[in-house]
Amino acid sequence: MAQHADIAVCAHVACWAILRHYSERFPPHREFLVHDVTRLATPFDPGGLTPSFGLDILQAERIFQVAGCFPVVVRKKTDLALEFYSQLLAYLESGFPLFVAMKKRQHAIVVAGYAWEFRPASQPSSNPHVWSQVGSLLAIDDNSLPYVNVDTEQSDSSNGRAYTAQDFDAFIVPLPEKIFYPADAIEGLSKSLSVLLQKAFGIPDGDKLFRRYFVTTISALRNYARGHRSELGEVLTGLLMRLDTAQFIWVVEYASETQWTQRHVTARAIIDASASPRDPLPIWLLHDGESALVFDRTSVGADSQHGLVKLKRPEGTPLGRMEQNLRPINKN
Repeated sequence: MAQHADIAVCAHVACWAILRHYSERFPPHREFLVHDVTRLATPFDPGGLTPSFGLDILQAERIFQVAGCFPVVVRKKTDLALEFYSQLLAYLESGFPLFVAMKKRQHAIVVAGYAWEFRPASQPSSNPHVWSQVGSLLAIDDNSLPYVNVDTEQSDSSNGRAYTAQDFDAFIVPLPEKIFYPADAIEGLSKSLSVLLQKAFGIPDGDKLFRRYFVTTISALRNYARGHRSELGEVLTGLLMRLDTAQFIWVVEYASETQWTQRHVTARAIIDASASPRDPLPIWLLHDGESALVFDRTSVGADSQHGLVKLKRPEGTPLGRMEQNLRPINKN
């Protein structure tokens, strides 16, 4: 987007692009002009040359909050870099455009898509995250024509671009109301669920399963169930259709390397996205291809209960990966 240096810089344009996406897609969100964005960054009218000085991450957070969103700021820590990128991909797969800040580059962009590129799992964990399978990200950069590919790592294919995903320092995800269970909590829960998978469904200990998680709505999950009734079977489809959950849910999927290349999964968990991170039992349902565990969230702690249901799915029919929030891009 063309811009005047005294009115707005890259960070303002990135905020405007995200707010424009929400106003175009969701009627409750009003449209903001770039001029409006510059005024939302501070509690007073900045005027003069102040907008040209740019924004810091807290000012960008304020813009989204004043505009009616519920922003979450995630910063990269050196010892937890993988968790940072896992959360970035989780919100990205959920359909949320991300405001990404690069401190050393003094630049901000919008990340809005991704492209898969299968690589053998090299992480020592028995449950590696699918971030290792992302080949590039789709970004909106005010210094380039929309859209541009951003490599996840520096390589010969970077085409001389000034930055890669390794240069990201923080991102903001503007969430809707009532998503209280954050991606970092899901990161920990998805790891501990692997133990439950081994106990409940007999998945061999030590099997290397990719973890993937994203936010969606219960209505989107039910639409998926209706469209894949022959694959899921009548019992599992019925469980998903009758699931008494909140509007927003986290979907966690596990897949072996072979299954990942074929867009199949070993197991799937449905988590309450409106639960508190302190909730001892945010799980609604956990299933593989043979059985499902349905949890009673009205009881907690030692009194929590669950029921095992045999799914009676068609023999030899694999479980497909749920991929509906974003369409993968083709890397140029």
